[in-house]
Amino acid sequence: MLPSHFIADNLPGNTGYTWTLTTRLGAILREVESCYGARDQTWTILGVEFGPNNPRLWYPGDCKHIAIQLAMNAADNIGFACYQIAHECIHLLSPCGGKSAILIEEGLATVFSEDYAKREFQMTVAASLASYTNAAKLVRELLSLEPNAIRMLRGIAPSFHNFTPDTFVQAGLNAPQELISELLVPFSRE
Repeated sequence: MLPSHFIADNLPGNTGYTWTLTTRLGAILREVESCYGARDQTWTILGVEFGPNNPRLWYPGDCKHIAIQLAMNAADNIGFACYQIAHECIHLLSPCGGKSAILIEEGLATVFSEDYAKREFQMTVAASLASYTNAAKLVRELLSLEPNAIRMLRGIAPSFHNFTPDTFVQAGLNAPQELISELLVPFSRE
């Protein structure tokens, strides 16, 4: 595990500290909120840890606390760790308490994390499962029609789980019905 994941060091000239996963989480979360709207602040974000499974949000104690669990394959790679954090930050906008995400949310998480890794670390990271690739493709299609679509939708219904076809109408989005229908199905990780 990289010490830089958790140990901050002084920058030259006493101008601050080096990045850790905690401070990167804060920066990524600010960017996500700036792009897609405020998060549900009734949930407390505890921080980042490494777990035995795939990256995910974990809700310890069933008390509106959230921990981001990263996969062990990110323990020695800052770019990959930040890619995983960026993905999970989308889910922090409107936590579902462990319920499955809908396709638009999972697709946005994939799009944002891929774009973030490319921009910040010059890494091309592609989802390893076709379900994530397809979800990202559909979200990119929506964003090509209206770059602010997610912010517009969340302005009507802040939680992804509350999106309906009518949410698109109320937001003034003229997306094809077939695309809207696909974006609203429960995400299946296959």
